[in-house]
Amino acid sequence: MNTFPGKLLAVALCGAMIYTEWRRGYFAHIPRFIRHRDVLVCVLTLGVSAAIAAVLLLFDPWLQTAAQGLRAPLVEDLIRFGGWLGQGTTLWFILLTIYAMALILRRVAVTAGSVGCVVSAALASVLSSIIKWGIARARPNANLGHLAFFHWSEALRNHARFQSFPSGDTVIVAAVAWYLLYRCHKVPLGVRWILLVVPLATACSRVLLNKHWPSDTVFSIGLALVSAHCVVRYETFSAHQYDS
Repeated sequence: MNTFPGKLLAVALCGAMIYTEWRRGYFAHIPRFIRHRDVLVCVLTLGVSAAIAAVLLLFDPWLQTAAQGLRAPLVEDLIRFGGWLGQGTTLWFILLTIYAMALILRRVAVTAGSVGCVVSAALASVLSSIIKWGIARARPNANLGHLAFFHWSEALRNHARFQSFPSGDTVIVAAVAWYLLYRCHKVPLGVRWILLVVPLATACSRVLLNKHWPSDTVFSIGLALVSAHCVVRYETFSAHQYDS
């Protein structure tokens, strides 16, 4: 389903889900939420993520070599799973299937959770794409080194090699993991933190495939946290509006 028709189908299904939830009132309180939003945590999280990524940026070649030395069978299997989950439309179809089944079976909590996951991933994906074009960092396989930024002219001709920062695959998987970590209150916190192993596996996959530098993936996980935090805050705000 990672072909062009598959991607179009995923976009169409996401559009249908968003339209359905819009009719159900999910997005009704966005204007009021924007006026009351708490941006401090988001700004601090992005700032910390950017600072860590900037430090790691200096060591990207060495970190990439170290990551490529991971050869334990269990670790390799986990990395392959993370790579598969983040690739193309895989995670989108999983989430949309869960959403459709939950609607049919009238599982309100599962429906709400799947919507939150999709919205978190979509927001993270949009922000990631904007930053990709603004930064225009060369991927490792472009062989221009880890300090090759702002190659806008090359990005227009061959965008696939100049959209390294951040990692789109990692940011989508991480946005879903962060959202579930926030929302699955009945699951012990220690167990919920294990969810972050999956985006870390996706990040390692992208590094091992020579598609991203380690600093790209670190920032992606921070950006995903911001996206999930915003969605959770909005859902909490919206619930309070219905209660009042």
